[in-house]
Amino acid sequence: MITVLNLIRKITNRLYTFFLKSSFHSLGKKSFINFPATVNCPQAMSIGDNVWIREHAWLNCTSKEGEKQLTIGSGTVTGRYLHINAYKSVILEDKVLLSDRVFISDVHHSFEDSTKPIVDQGVTEPKPVLLKTGCWIGIGACIMPGVTIGKNAIVGANAVVTKDVPDNAIALGIPAKIVSERPPLKSVNIK
Repeated sequence: MITVLNLIRKITNRLYTFFLKSSFHSLGKKSFINFPATVNCPQAMSIGDNVWIREHAWLNCTSKEGEKQLTIGSGTVTGRYLHINAYKSVILEDKVLLSDRVFISDVHHSFEDSTKPIVDQGVTEPKPVLLKTGCWIGIGACIMPGVTIGKNAIVGANAVVTKDVPDNAIALGIPAKIVSERPPLKSVNIK
């Protein structure tokens, strides 16, 4: 029974990706978007090869003709319930690993006018977000506007990242702070 359900799920995801594919700015080979995912303005999204967007993701761009706002590099894998707001520029380089319930946004809601509901005040000016190659974002983490996550860096579970994280660093907490640095890789001789 489980095998039949897995086969149905696999077919559903392939069909869902097939029907969405022509809407994207570009969608690479062997990339899949699992059903149900919400994809707003796919024409502003470029997704590389071998990318896996898990179920219940919400990829959200604004509708600006021909302007690419969200780029997801090849080999990137996401967890379930991913939420990305890309009003101007969110870039995930190659082989980024995103756990479940990660939130990434290049804008905030405006809230300066205390006489109006926040929902009626629009959003702040977008600030680009960049996640460099090989970084890993832990479950429930939030990456805020204007942040760069360095190459092969790690952001811990439930961290709220408001400042840049350097290459190979490990950041934890609310707000996220650098707690250590990963040691550089040592070369290995294979005979």
